[in-house]
Amino acid sequence: MKTFIRGILTTVLVFTFTLIPTIIYAEQTVNQEIIGNYGKEEITRQMTERFEESFPELSEEELNKLEENLQNNEQVDELVDKYSEKIIRDLSEDNIEDVNFEEDLRTFILENKATIEEASGHELTEEEIDTAIDEMIQNEDLNETYKQIITEAKQEMPEESQTMIDSYNNITSENFMIALVIITVISIIIIALLKKPYYKWIVNIAIAGIISAVFTALIGGCMALVLNLAMASLEGMSAVSATPIIITSAIMLIASIVLLVINSILDKKGNRHAVS
Repeated sequence: MKTFIRGILTTVLVFTFTLIPTIIYAEQTVNQEIIGNYGKEEITRQMTERFEESFPELSEEELNKLEENLQNNEQVDELVDKYSEKIIRDLSEDNIEDVNFEEDLRTFILENKATIEEASGHELTEEEIDTAIDEMIQNEDLNETYKQIITEAKQEMPEESQTMIDSYNNITSENFMIALVIITVISIIIIALLKKPYYKWIVNIAIAGIISAVFTALIGGCMALVLNLAMASLEGMSAVSATPIIITSAIMLIASIVLLVINSILDKKGNRHAVS
């Protein structure tokens, strides 16, 4: 009976060991590499164009430098991450929370005032900042515009796509990840209590890790392939890389092999003590 329970729990570990890194990879790929990169490119392009309109005296070299600085700006990354996560979340929500693009833009420009001035070679006044922001938001109610776009997208979206987005939001939620971690810890503790001698539970961890490493690499590779095929027709989108999930799988595999080596060393020590 103990062997059967250990087998079930080891299978559970294979499931959680595979799911946790796969979910992290999927979230980073969708939020950062796909939506994030596209959003970052659009934000930097729009801001550069607006500054070009507001300050026609800027040279092409200064505008290129400004765009490059914005592309490499950490706060742009944070702004894009914030809204990419919100967009995906709102596509599954009945009630869409308000956004405050204008305030975020104002905060961003004020916090990066020195960087923008250095790149453009032009000192920004409070009035010029207000004018630039007004031109960026084009005097529209961006909050209502955003809600309308999300609502229309949900209405026009095929049922299969909506189901996929809902599932994505569920499995990438913080509560789901916490549940996976708790299940993993509990499974390991129970295996350790059922296994003798005291260190033998690491064999189950190692076996689960080796199997999970293979599954994770295969799933991650297939995921990257599917996403790249889906984005092939979209201009300006860079290819999704499977390298991060492959590296994670390799680390899992190496760690599992190390655990098996540790188990073998402890077995030899135990045998020597038994003989003596």
